Amino acid sequence: MEELSEFLMDFGERLLLSGAEISRVEDSIGRLCTAYGAHAEVFALTSAIYLTVTKDKKSQTTLRRINHYQTDLNYLDKLNDTCRKICVGSPPISEARKWMEEIESKRYNTGIQSVVYAFVAASFSLFFGGGVRDAAISAAIGVVLYFLDQCFVKRQLNRIFSVFVVSVLCGLIAAGAIRIGWGRKLSSILIGDIMLLVPGLAITNSVRDMMKGDMLSGILRLLESILIAIFMTIGFAIPQMLLGIL
Repeated sequence: MEELSEFLMDFGERLLLSGAEISRVEDSIGRLCTAYGAHAEVFALTSAIYLTVTKDKKSQTTLRRINHYQTDLNYLDKLNDTCRKICVGSPPISEARKWMEEIESKRYNTGIQSVVYAFVAASFSLFFGGGVRDAAISAAIGVVLYFLDQCFVKRQLNRIFSVFVVSVLCGLIAAGAIRIGWGRKLSSILIGDIMLLVPGLAITNSVRDMMKGDMLSGILRLLESILIAIFMTIGFAIPQMLLGIL
């Protein structure tokens, strides 16, 4: 029972961390539990998972606190495939955990993710009227943004606070580049990096959660997304105001 509960919690946590909606997390845990001949009562929020596993008239309740999350749809897709594979074969929990750890080891490495951040930032900068130099600066800031964000995630800092700090620091770098004449258009530089922090998937999932009846989770996720957007805007606006004053 303890081994099963721990495995289900680990699997559900990975789903939630990678960007899954609440209904997917609860449904996947329930199906996995059924595959092992037990019954699960699951209640998931954006910040916690409550699980009660019942088997042979014995129950065990577990709580897992979720302190951070980071979207990875490729990893989420592989977790879904692994969930289906486990439900069909019902392998020993030790083997199922090896499958889970195997896909964990195949996630995109730091180098690939930083290059993608740079490419996305540069693309949006060009799309919104920036020049080649603006795009290059935006790409460089995108790489800095990625490493700062990863640093805050590892320390499990509050997401709203970390987004605000990252926004201010990246905005200061962009304003400094304009000040010394490297860049031409501050707004075009910043918008490429803003797009990296916009909580688009979180807003989408909040609407999906509410439409599926998970009102509490949906409202919490929506409010968090709105607060992130507000503090991100303030963070990027501060350097522009300072540049205007100076």
